[in-house]
Amino acid sequence: MEQNTIQENKRNIYALLGILYAGVQYFWTYFLSAYFKKIGTLPRITSAIGFLPAFIFNLIIAIPMIIVFIGTVIRYRREFDDKMMYIKTDRYLLTLILTMVYALMLPLSTRLDVTPRRGAFAWIYYLVFISFFEEFLYRGLVPTLMDRSTFPSWIRALIPALVYGIYQSALPFAQHGISMSTLIAILPDIIWSTIFHFALMGMKKWTGAMWLPIIVHAIIDLSIYFIF
Repeated sequence: MEQNTIQENKRNIYALLGILYAGVQYFWTYFLSAYFKKIGTLPRITSAIGFLPAFIFNLIIAIPMIIVFIGTVIRYRREFDDKMMYIKTDRYLLTLILTMVYALMLPLSTRLDVTPRRGAFAWIYYLVFISFFEEFLYRGLVPTLMDRSTFPSWIRALIPALVYGIYQSALPFAQHGISMSTLIAILPDIIWSTIFHFALMGMKKWTGAMWLPIIVHAIIDLSIYFIF
């Protein structure tokens, strides 16, 4: 009985660790953005027009996810077997088609945007800094760690969705301040991202891999970038 309790507590620690990883990414994004706002460079480095500053800024933002990605591959990959599901896929055709569509968006972006450099930046940025690392953290690591816990299934499904939705508030709060008016303004994005999480998780489970949600996430974000 005592042994079972110890095992359950150990499994629940995994879930708390997943929430901690997401929390570190949130506060890193918030405080880093707030610092750049304080020194007056945030508008430039969050704009796609300033290619190199924006590229470096988003690389710095992604550092916690990069570290966790490398650490997870080293530490957890063998223990979790294929549950992380980074590489393999069981639905090759659809993933291949969507990958080709996304690849064709690079020359399209150079036509639609002010300069080819800006369009190319958007293409790289949304695939690598947003899509790949966010999918790894919020559809890969956090749900996998939550599934190790003894929490009810609805909590295991809901928490990764909520932490992903809440993450969307980090940059707006840093830009405009933590206030009720800012929260109301970004609430639709938080709700949309929370719902979007379940769609991406469904794609991951259907394909048995991360590639489909990575590509779909990148296509949607890049399409929104083109429109707005």
